[in-house]
Amino acid sequence: MPAAKQQKNPPETGNAFSLLKRVLSTYLLPYGKVVGLAIIFMALAASMTALIALLMEPILDDVLGGKKEEYILPVCLAVAATFICRGGSTYIHTVLMNRIGQSIVADIQRDLFSHFSKMDMAFFHEHTSGSLLSRVTHDVNVMRIAVSDTLTGFGKSFFTLIFLVGVMFVQDWQLTLAAFVILPIVSGFVIYIGKRLRKISKATQTRVGDLSALLSQSFQGIRLIKSYNMEEKENTRISEAINKVRDLNIKTVQVSTLSTPFNETLIGAIFAAIIAYGGYQVLNDQMTAGELASFLTAFTLAYEPLKKLSRLNNSLQIGLGASERVFDIMDTLPKVQERESAVALETKTPEIAFDSVVYQYENTEKSALNNISFNAPSGKVTALVGASGCGKSTIVNMILRFYDVDSGKITIDGVDIRDVSIQTLRDHIALVSQDITIFNDTIADNIRYGKPDATQEEIKAAAVMAASHDFIKEFPQGYETVVGEHGVKLSGGQKQRISIARAILKDAPILLLDEATSALDNESEKLIQDALEKLEKGRTTLVIAHRLSTVQNADNIIVLDHGSIMEQGKHTDLLKKDGLYAQMYKTGIKA
Repeated sequence: MPAAKQQKNPPETGNAFSLLKRVLSTYLLPYGKVVGLAIIFMALAASMTALIALLMEPILDDVLGGKKEEYILPVCLAVAATFICRGGSTYIHTVLMNRIGQSIVADIQRDLFSHFSKMDMAFFHEHTSGSLLSRVTHDVNVMRIAVSDTLTGFGKSFFTLIFLVGVMFVQDWQLTLAAFVILPIVSGFVIYIGKRLRKISKATQTRVGDLSALLSQSFQGIRLIKSYNMEEKENTRISEAINKVRDLNIKTVQVSTLSTPFNETLIGAIFAAIIAYGGYQVLNDQMTAGELASFLTAFTLAYEPLKKLSRLNNSLQIGLGASERVFDIMDTLPKVQERESAVALETKTPEIAFDSVVYQYENTEKSALNNISFNAPSGKVTALVGASGCGKSTIVNMILRFYDVDSGKITIDGVDIRDVSIQTLRDHIALVSQDITIFNDTIADNIRYGKPDATQEEIKAAAVMAASHDFIKEFPQGYETVVGEHGVKLSGGQKQRISIARAILKDAPILLLDEATSALDNESEKLIQDALEKLEKGRTTLVIAHRLSTVQNADNIIVLDHGSIMEQGKHTDLLKKDGLYAQMYKTGIKA
């Protein structure tokens, strides 16, 4: 039976409103007090803009038209104070909203990585590291625009528009209503453009993720690329991906700026009509020149927030396109779920049992494990051998609950591992894999990774036991040497010995060795085998053997072929059977 696909929570990302509501309620609401303070200063800055338009009437009618000398100084001081107040208020609300925006980015990034860390291995097989990295960095930063930048601009522009329209109503309410007949037309056009931009934004974020994945693959495989003279091919692939991102960004600008000529034409026509109407009103003494100037100033100033609101809607839609991608992946649930009734695993001498286990990887035709049943007795060494792809690593992955069985069960001391908490299960396991992970950190921190509170003496003891101490002390900084990305400063054998020291330090009752000595030379392998034999004592150990000679002393050897157990027993007994194991041993085929 195939493995089930990744499940998803009920989607909350159906439209722009629900997306925006989710962003605001989840990430903006915790900063409500700071947002409230920022809004106060937005309103203050907006009111100062409206005051500038209002002051145009006394400037023209009283100071210039009326030639009242005593009004000059008060009006000048009022204008200066207005600009100073607007500048200070703008600075304060901009800083506050930027702080909120950056905090929201950090919150979303933390939530995203936390979610990724809880996903099962199938999730990481489905999504490239580059695409996940793009969501955490690029997509989330675009979301910041939708939240902080848009909210800041919207708040200030909205308040400014309200206050300026108020000034216009004071001067001539009939002319104000006539001037804003264009609003429904402009609003409809803005909504149309916003929908198009949201679709383009999603496509852009996807292409950026693809580009990140390609760059990541190229950087990781640079040694192979150079050795095969494939630089030109990689340049072509990367260039094509870059061009796709470029084309979508160009399209974004083309669509988002469509509103500019449309709005300019409408506003220009209205502005001309206001001048014509107002001019006749002034000539007929139904309006003063100052009132007309005040109205025109308010209308001109109101045009700017109108344009900003249109552009902000474009930015909002681009941000919502990114947020839809982020929430889509955050709504994806891992197939490996911890049961609510899960209990803590407590055992010092665990016995592992596979009972009729069947598992099939998603999008594959054949089962990786076919009705697998065996016992790994407490304190004993159980070896798994067989040709590549026979299911050895899958068995190890199943014990760690990287995947869950399709049918059958895996138990530890008779308890189904699906009934215990994942954390306590993995706390009881130390893994040394052929896929060695070395972090860009010090040697000491790489060794203490499974036991963060380990002392320097414990780290050194583990390194000595793993035959690592001698090469570590040769580095100028010793245990404090930073080994570079993927441990680039270490050889393959040194990396493997560091990972073994890590497992030794963890001191877990279950030891999983997935070809733990595959990267070692003969001399180092002998040192490590001696260390591992000491480590295996008193522990339940499963060993995947790279060379059959390394498992001859195992308490039980399980021979796998195409996901099925063909035979099992001790080394000498299997040789006497003259079956698959004996054939592999005689021909020297590596497991």
